[in-house]
Amino acid sequence: MNAFLKWTGVTLGGLIALFLIVGLILPSKYAASRSITINAAPSTVFPLVNSLKEQQKWSPWRETDPAMRIDWTDTTTGEGAKYSWNGPVAGQGSMEIVKSVENRSIRTALDFAEQGQAMAEWTFEPVSESSVKVTWAFSGDSGWNLMGRYFGLFMDSFIGPDFERGLANLKKLAETGEATNQVE
Repeated sequence: MNAFLKWTGVTLGGLIALFLIVGLILPSKYAASRSITINAAPSTVFPLVNSLKEQQKWSPWRETDPAMRIDWTDTTTGEGAKYSWNGPVAGQGSMEIVKSVENRSIRTALDFAEQGQAMAEWTFEPVSESSVKVTWAFSGDSGWNLMGRYFGLFMDSFIGPDFERGLANLKKLAETGEATNQVE
């Protein structure tokens, strides 16, 4: 019995050491992105992303968590626009537009409370006079958080399907005017 406990302790210690060593080697930065071509001019699509209230009409998370509570700041469009959310599925956090270049790009800072911070960016590349390629990107840095580094390995597969759903909702809204989500 004593040998078994010793062997189990050594094995468990070795697995923990391996977990720590691998975690330290993993990249701390993570990223994910998706793109879609929308048959509408950039000037039609851009305001649907640049306005945080308009985003609620196509947001994949609003669709997943309709009970989510949102608190708005005085500014809801363009640089400085910010809101915070709290929901049973979405958890809690906040998002602020930190840079907005009309019909070209939007950059947001995200704060997921205990889960950390990240950045999101939308770019709008004209394909023709009546269509635009929209790319939604997400990135962050786990620093020395080993669980975050492991989580970062799967970030694209975790968030990618949500981005695809959100971009499809945005496309529908921009092309037909039909919102996916009912918002107050």
